[in-house]
This record gives sequence, C-alpha cells and structure tokens, in this order.
Amino acid sequence: FGSPYELDSTEVSKLDLGYALYSPEEAFVQAGLRSLFQDLAVSGASPVSIPALNYDLAAQLRPDPQQTISLHIVNSEGQELTTEEQQDIRKDDVIYLRTSIISDNNGRPVPDETPAQFILSYPQEDRVVTVEATTRDGVALTSVVLDRVGLLDITVRSEPALPLFHLQLTLREGGQPVIIFSTTPTPVPDEPLPPTPSPDVEEARALPEPLRLPVPRRGYLLGWGLGGGLLAALLGFLWAQGHGWRFQEALRAGLWGAIGSLALYTLLMAGGRWIFPAGIYRLAGREFFLCGWALLGGGGALVIVQLTRRSGREDDGENE
Repeated sequence: FGSPYELDSTEVSKLDLGYALYSPEEAFVQAGLRSLFQDLAVSGASPVSIPALNYDLAAQLRPDPQQTISLHIVNSEGQELTTEEQQDIRKDDVIYLRTSIISDNNGRPVPDETPAQFILSYPQEDRVVTVEATTRDGVALTSVVLDRVGLLDITVRSEPALPLFHLQLTLREGGQPVIIFSTTPTPVPDEPLPPTPSPDVEEARALPEPLRLPVPRRGYLLGWGLGGGLLAALLGFLWAQGHGWRFQEALRAGLWGAIGSLALYTLLMAGGRWIFPAGIYRLAGREFFLCGWALLGGGGALVIVQLTRRSGREDDGENE
C-alpha cells in the first residue's frame, strides 16, 4: 500500500505477483484481497516511475509507436464535416484538421501539450511544410489555408508514432475537390521471422465485474451539513429564549450556532480531504454523520457565546 519504492530489483524478481494500491483504507484492502484470489479484474498503470521494474513514467506517457494516428476534416467547432460539406471545399478556404485520440504506451490518451506535427506535402512543387501543434485531451488540432491548386498530401506525426495515415486533397480550378483517405502499410522486415511457438493456452474462467468503490453522494453531504446548521440555529435560539434572553440576544445566539456548525462542516470537508484523503469513502452511506458534526460545531459556538455573556455580566457587576 502506498508508493511502490520499498523493494529493489532483486526483491521484485522473487515475486510472482504484486499489486500496488494507493491507501490502506478498508475499501482498498478489500480490493487487494479480492485481486489476490482472482475474484476481481484489475487494471491500471503506475502514476510514478518504478526503477526496480524498469518502469519509466516519462517513457510510458510517450505516444505508442505501434498506433496509426488518423486525420479528420472538421469545422471550427471541432465537428467532422459530412461528405457533402467536404465537396464544398475550394481554393483559398481554411480547413481544420483533427487527429484521432493519440494513445500512450499505457493505452490512455497522451498528456496535454504532447507535441504533434502536421506534415503538408505538395508533390507537384516538391515542397514540404510542417505545422507544429500540441494535444489537448489526447487530440491535436490545426488549420490549413488552401492557397494552391493541385495535390496536397497531409500526414501527422507524434514521435515515436510514425506518419502512416494520409489525407490526400486534390483542388481544381472551379471544380469539386477529390479527397482520399489512405494508410501506408507498416514496414515489414525483408527476411521472414522464424515461427513463434504457440504457447499452451489455458481456459481462463470469467472474472466478475470490477469492484466499484462506494462514494458518498455530494448532494447528501451538503444537505445533511446545511440541515445540521439550521438545526443548530433553531436550537440555539430556543435555548436562549428558554433562559430568559432578550429576543435580539436569542437571535444572535441562533446565528452563532449556525456559524459554528457550518465552520466545523467546512473544516471537515476541506481540511479532512487534505489530512486524511481516503476518509471520504467512510462517509458512503453515512452522510447523516455530518448533521451531528455540524450540531457539535454549533454547540461549541453556543458555549463560547454563553461564557462570553457571563464574563461580560461579571465585569459589569465589578464596575458597579
């Protein structure tokens, strides 16, 4: 549990199986036990580098070199153009290009600001233009001004992924464009590789659905917290009136009760996430606990109000 740094490469080589979980809380322990007994389908990738496993996070987050990054013609809002809209493209127009989702070596979208290059080739002029771009949510976007007639071949590269996908756009004076999408076959070695022996495949039993960790409902958390604040205000007002306080003093006591309850609620929700981040899972199905927590804060505020009022009266008596 926690950061996977305690074992070196020698110790790791003696392990048959290992799981890294991010917290020793009950829900994570339960998930770890179910995983060890193969009762839970697990997936994931380490968010940090692990030298003992030769796992370098920077290398894992680079684009997968085995993927083919495709291109799409889109409008200014990112929506792909229909076939009819593509036929309306003419010289001097501006077209927008969007890549498919670029995946990293963990199979997830690459991080934002990953470099990508759109390569514009004009075969008739023996001219190549490279347009630099960066990704956002795994996708790169750019715009191209169609200032020439003839063939324009567009590919995209995000190293080490090769530019295999081609968008060929042929513009004619006064005519409709010809748009062709194609993919360059992946290069194969000249010499055939020796056949790989087929491993013995054991029939794997079906695994159950992944464990869904219980998460408290935000609406319930807020509702119980505000309810506790209102209840603290009402109880403070009634308590003050029952002890013979004037109406304005009783109203002030109720307001202080609400302030104290909401302050303690905010402290738990904001400070608790920082000090004890996994503790939020303990509130799943127990959101009503926040009502009692808010009442505790309101009660503390009322005690302070009572002590302050009593101290003020004693000072007035001494002055007299």
